[in-house]
Amino acid sequence: MAGTSPCVMFLKKMIETEQLTATEALMPIATLAHNLKTPTVELIDQIFDLIKSPVVTSNPILKAHGHLVFATIIRKACLTTPVTEVFPEYVFGKMCTPDNPKISQVYIPHLVKELKGAQNTEEQMRAISVLGVLGHESVIPLLLNYIEGNVEGCTPAVRTMAIYCLSDVTKQYRNILLPVYSSIVHNQAEDRAIRIAAAFSLLMKMQPDTVHLQKLAVSTWFEKDVEMHKFIYSSLRSLSQLALEDHPEGSAWKGLSTKAQVVLPLAKPVAGIISSTFFSFFSGVLKNLHVGSQMINAMVTGSTSQMIYHKTEYFLKQVQTTPVEFSIDVGGVKSLVGDLVKSVSGDTASYLEKIHPEWKELVQNLEISPVEDTPFAAHVWTKFSDDIQFVFASNFKTVDSIKEQVLESLKSPGKLLEKVCTKTPININKAFEALPYQAVVPSDLGFPIIVETQETNLVSLKGEVDVNCAAPSVT
Repeated sequence: MAGTSPCVMFLKKMIETEQLTATEALMPIATLAHNLKTPTVELIDQIFDLIKSPVVTSNPILKAHGHLVFATIIRKACLTTPVTEVFPEYVFGKMCTPDNPKISQVYIPHLVKELKGAQNTEEQMRAISVLGVLGHESVIPLLLNYIEGNVEGCTPAVRTMAIYCLSDVTKQYRNILLPVYSSIVHNQAEDRAIRIAAAFSLLMKMQPDTVHLQKLAVSTWFEKDVEMHKFIYSSLRSLSQLALEDHPEGSAWKGLSTKAQVVLPLAKPVAGIISSTFFSFFSGVLKNLHVGSQMINAMVTGSTSQMIYHKTEYFLKQVQTTPVEFSIDVGGVKSLVGDLVKSVSGDTASYLEKIHPEWKELVQNLEISPVEDTPFAAHVWTKFSDDIQFVFASNFKTVDSIKEQVLESLKSPGKLLEKVCTKTPININKAFEALPYQAVVPSDLGFPIIVETQETNLVSLKGEVDVNCAAPSVT
């Protein structure tokens, strides 16, 4: 939490020498971009060595978070200008700048190499999310190839991730991305999830002109995808219902809300109250305190998956922060349930063995086969306090691993009871600092004006859980 250079080097040594377990190392790595106080060129090089160390690369979770954090640090410390106004270089030393040659000659080639060497969809999505968070202009053409589906083996999930991961820099590269996203939104041959991702980025990140919203509204009359129709109409309706006085100062929704009110009559209405796909926007202001908040709640029903999204944003006078933002994407639930039922019942017979012989012969003669269910896959992404990100992915391999452990426990219940029916010590101590900021402003009198915000939270839990299986009780 201190975030100074000596503290970072100390943690780096602890992780590389495996004095911290993978679980213990995850938190310092994931919060490094949030806590880092002095991102000098030398310290960034040390962090780069850390994410390439065998201890980090051998663990998929640590590797994913390490690369994600490093990309966030580069974007915050090197690509945000002017750097000299954020970090006092005359006190802490030379900070990273956009013209640092290592960014284009060392860091980006390493991250691109990770993408080129991805062995499966999950690895592709992780590598693409890192490049998107980095947001350097040199990686935009590469990500555009994935967004447009020009790369061999690029799945709809990868293309969708490539769109979402550019959300922080979409406004910066608006002139490049807007034509691409607009063509995807209005191309009904594209996958639903890709179109909704492009439409969401176009609406929320690109400050679209009225003409773009008009095209969206009118397209609902010719839209063949019901869920896409629901998304467009619910978004425009929710934005149009926001009153102008409910927008906090600095909100990008004010102009968007006015435009939505103009174009909403052009859209085809959707019947009903509860929808399987919706985007809802909420905004409020405490006028006397000059503070406000905005929230987005969304649920998207894709062709093979279901996504839930939420974002909360606070406006504290001139300070704007996002305390929490998360997305949960789950697909292939039907195949997961079927697999679990087979494991519990022990029934592995195919459907042909359960039907009448005459039906079986007829099906075989027709040479048809049932449509295969989508394999189970789940992805969770969360962001806390603007720059602390966690990503987790699960697929059928994860389920198989858990299933094997459960079956092994059922075969040997004695070993399970030995682990459960005992005293388990608990010692949890976590400290977290929200909104860490400090500034020194010179005054005409020669005295410094110190501005500091700090909200430190401490969670401490110590004791033990005693489970007595002989006389069932928990203490």
